[in-house]
Amino acid sequence: MGKISDKSSYKNQKSAAKSTQFYANKQAAKQIKKK
Repeated sequence: MGKISDKSSYKNQKSAAKSTQFYANKQAAKQIKKK
């Protein structure tokens, strides 16, 4: 990966955290439905 500016890497981290949270929520919903 090339060098990224602090601003864009911060933005990427925020969006990555958001999608991780979204994925975790989806997985949790699946687990609940199974029960």
